[in-house]
Amino acid sequence: MQVFVSSFSVAEDQLSQWRGYSRGSSGISLAFDLTALRPPAEADTLVSFAPCVYELDVKKKLIKHALQHFMDEVCRYWSDLFGAGQQLIKKGADPTTQTEFGNLIIQNTPDFTKNLQAATARTQADLLRLAALLKNSSFHEEQEWRLVLPISVAKEALVHPRLFRAESTTLVPYIAYPFALNPDGSLPLVDLILGPGSDVNAVPAAESFLRTEGIKLIPRESQVPYRPW
Repeated sequence: MQVFVSSFSVAEDQLSQWRGYSRGSSGISLAFDLTALRPPAEADTLVSFAPCVYELDVKKKLIKHALQHFMDEVCRYWSDLFGAGQQLIKKGADPTTQTEFGNLIIQNTPDFTKNLQAATARTQADLLRLAALLKNSSFHEEQEWRLVLPISVAKEALVHPRLFRAESTTLVPYIAYPFALNPDGSLPLVDLILGPGSDVNAVPAAESFLRTEGIKLIPRESQVPYRPW
């Protein structure tokens, strides 16, 4: 599987992110209304949109919960096997002998194999959704949310095919997906903040650009008192 991730943050105007991600703090923070981006609960999809998890205890609980499908099915199998053994004892048989115990296992195996395969598939799906959301606690102040899309490496017939961009040490695969969620094709853009290192003319320039794109939005300046001298 390949896991594609698009990252967002609840922190709209944070110095560490200006310095880390905006090339000298002269970048732009775009705020979107992403309430319509979450897949419905009943949707059978691996796509998820959720906050990253930084605390170790919470990570352990989530992983344990993801493994629950598998654990439940194994426990159910042994419980059924024990119950079948108890029934044999009531009938006067001895399920501790090799033949009787072997018959019990064979009797319970077909359904167990089928159910275990289904439980494993559900567990794998839960782990895939979860894996990309577990992040080192050092990054906790970023308050990151991630849109996660797991895709099989072998799947080639995609509506939006894989593209590649060159970075300093490798090629990075990505998927270009239209971000307009509204029928009219407009972006769900609700705010725009200019980085603390922006030029003094950045606000009117950005406002002029937005007007040419049909976006009625007044840019704001960052409230962080920082200048990249």
